[in-house]
Amino acid sequence: QDISQRKKSEEIIAKQNILLRDISFTQSHTVRLPVANIMGLVDLIDLANTPEERDEIYKKIKHSINDLDLIIRDVANKKITD
Repeated sequence: QDISQRKKSEEIIAKQNILLRDISFTQSHTVRLPVANIMGLVDLIDLANTPEERDEIYKKIKHSINDLDLIIRDVANKKITD
């Protein structure tokens, strides 16, 4: 029997599993940081006493949103390497 096709299929599955584990880790850890930051900063908006404090919080929220966008783009662009 020719097992070369089966071996190739097994290699592809192994690479897919590695990619899925990487994406899973990214989603459960790397994505969590900017999301937690945004949630905490949104809570702080109500406690801000001055417009300057609110502006600083908004800047930090925008920074976390940009970080999150980069992470999501990175995950979306991940491919199986040969």
